[in-house]
Amino acid sequence: MLRKSRTGSPYIPLTSARTVFFPGTDGGAQWGGSATDPDGIIYIPGKQNPCHSSLVKREQPAENGSVTGAQLYSLCCASCHGTDRRVNHDGSYPSLLAIDKRLSVDAVNQVLLHST
Repeated sequence: MLRKSRTGSPYIPLTSARTVFFPGTDGGAQWGGSATDPDGIIYIPGKQNPCHSSLVKREQPAENGSVTGAQLYSLCCASCHGTDRRVNHDGSYPSLLAIDKRLSVDAVNQVLLHST
């Protein structure tokens, strides 16, 4: 995957081609992992990890305001779960294939209601 990715200088802009960029979105002071000692000194891990990503062209909804399920998925879900619903490129979001085997309709609706 790395050989097929665009690389270059720091802050390389994202395009539709897979791009490795640095500093990545997981760098700098992170929310997780900080701690304080009894004297009140806070310790925050600093990371500078490269990331790989790409931009995906979104379908625009119809002018009459109606959208299909596929358009809604493309607009709201594909950037995280992948255009084919299998998984995103780094595995940080789960596959949605066979989700009906893992979650009930009510559970899926709850996830959707709380993610907006």
